[in-house]
Amino acid sequence: MQRQKMAPEKGDSAIWKTLVFSKLTRSEIETVLRNKEYLQMLKSETELPEQLNKVIFELLSSALRYGIELSSVETNYWLSYLMKRLGKDTGALLECTRKYQDCLNLNVIQYNTIMEGEISSWRLVAKQMAEFAIEPDRMTISMLIDEFAASMDTLSLLRLTAMIFDVVRVNIDTEMMEKLITAYSHCKQPDLALLMLMRVDKIYEKKQSSFRDENRSSIPLSDKLALDNLLTQLGGRPNGMTILNHSIRPTLKMVESLLRVCRIPNDKDIVTYLRKTIDSYSLDME
Repeated sequence: MQRQKMAPEKGDSAIWKTLVFSKLTRSEIETVLRNKEYLQMLKSETELPEQLNKVIFELLSSALRYGIELSSVETNYWLSYLMKRLGKDTGALLECTRKYQDCLNLNVIQYNTIMEGEISSWRLVAKQMAEFAIEPDRMTISMLIDEFAASMDTLSLLRLTAMIFDVVRVNIDTEMMEKLITAYSHCKQPDLALLMLMRVDKIYEKKQSSFRDENRSSIPLSDKLALDNLLTQLGGRPNGMTILNHSIRPTLKMVESLLRVCRIPNDKDIVTYLRKTIDSYSLDME
């Protein structure tokens, strides 16, 4: 369906004919931002012509220079176009977001997109997120775990793990534990991966025992904190006060990731434990 020509509101006919937003006053820019067709364009799911994308970007950039606050939709549009223009220059992109911070509606989803576009610049992205008090979410954590595992950056992985339990408080479920154990195994750190698996195993068994007990006794807080404290110490956060709030059943993926890095006879005891875990939880190996 062919897009209709914009029906200009009173006073903005010249604006849309010239499209030279850098020469407009603040009031004229605000008038264009209220134009109905302009607003429809931002919400449109169809891809706009490149020239029109450029025009809207220039409009939004002019608004920012006047200190006009952009909506979430406008912020997304402006950032998306800026990312295409700057390519992999994450530093330049973050300089722009810092410059117009007060006028942009920034959120974690946008930073995830920036990080995903150039994961090697994760430190720059994470630093600005911290500066702007934007907490990472599950996707942020997942991308970082993958990056640290791929680069075998054990120290960063330890610090991230401590942050997961101590600061971010993402949902620590089976999938997240599988990802962490697999990452440590990939980093050639079977001891750390094993400690995590053993703690998960112990907590799960105690939880199941409490369900079977007539008095429904709860798991001691000290046990629930054990994994957190371990990771906190390794990650360099001495005052962690977090709780693993729910039990997680060990899975085949957790065990297999460890088996792949264990070497007999040096890791004979580890392999024995893993085999026992497979039998205890009836984990079928293909």
